[in-house]
Amino acid sequence: LKAANEAGLLPEQEWEAIRTANDEKTYEQQHSEKFFDCLNDIPVTQGRRGSRYDVKLHYSVELWRKARSINRGRAVLACTFAHLIALKRLVTESFDLILEDNVRADPRCCAERIWEAMAARDEWEAATHSKCHFLFLGWLGSTVNLKWILETHSEKRKYNRTSVDDNKTILPFPRPEHLAEDFGDAEDENSSKKKDSPPSDEGEDGDREETSAKTKYSHQKPGGNPVWGSYAYWMSQEGFQKLMDCLRSDVGAMLWKGKRMRNYAVKAIDKILPRQTMSLMGASTVQLTSHPAFFRAPMLTSKIHTQWDPEFCKSTQYQLSMTDLEWSSLWLTSTEQEIVHHHSSSGEWLTIAELEVLRGKNEEAEW
Repeated sequence: LKAANEAGLLPEQEWEAIRTANDEKTYEQQHSEKFFDCLNDIPVTQGRRGSRYDVKLHYSVELWRKARSINRGRAVLACTFAHLIALKRLVTESFDLILEDNVRADPRCCAERIWEAMAARDEWEAATHSKCHFLFLGWLGSTVNLKWILETHSEKRKYNRTSVDDNKTILPFPRPEHLAEDFGDAEDENSSKKKDSPPSDEGEDGDREETSAKTKYSHQKPGGNPVWGSYAYWMSQEGFQKLMDCLRSDVGAMLWKGKRMRNYAVKAIDKILPRQTMSLMGASTVQLTSHPAFFRAPMLTSKIHTQWDPEFCKSTQYQLSMTDLEWSSLWLTSTEQEIVHHHSSSGEWLTIAELEVLRGKNEEAEW
């Protein structure tokens, strides 16, 4: 609850009552549910979304009860709170963008790509009398989806800049109607496949599929969650305020449970941000840069979905090649350079732990 409050989600009166009860240890020796008696004199926020039972609860109580059973989703929820905290600083302190610590960039062109993307956004707004409220400056996806986005979607729907002789521009976030227009029933075929697919630990609808070569569930046509990651982006103050109004009125926008599910699942932040922005502000308000300025570090072990780490690298390598860069263009640590070199010579992506084991074997062989 402390993290949720820092993210700006809890009603002020509820948090003050909770903080006071915690500091004074009023309910220290009692059952955890009894702790929330501290809210008895605090009115329940009206106008919230949810079941008839949910809206009778204080927001803090509903969030706490649902979050108790998220199990592996705790890391996903922590990531969501961290992004909301960062977004609050972005809009109040006038930062240019948000970056996660898992990104790498080409120091020779990174700043230029950011400037060009933001210039293209401003030109698009002036030309279309529309407003961009969310701009991805780094993004990823499955290789199948990337091929569609970069080779078809971008070419058909990107903003054609007239002010400069430059191919760096922006394009709309890929939506189901774009997929239907380009491939007809491709989305339906993917949906039917996903009925038999294992559930995703990202939550919501299992649309981020495990695409490791070891699984039989790799999708062959574009679909599902088109864009992965929230490691480099900008959001408008208006868009952020609308997002927070939504999350403050609906715990279900972050935590959900299907009819056959035992526990609640967490909606990942890279789904919440674009989907809620498009729902609240309009379909065209989320844009991607055609030439990402930031890329996911190679084989940086994920704390949430390690099974996808090799696929992240495969997708990133394709994305780099399609946007005039390669691994050697990026600033990488010496270990990451070694991982990339090993892949170049063997075709195998190693984790840092696996690389250390290989180093040990090589040292033994040399000895």
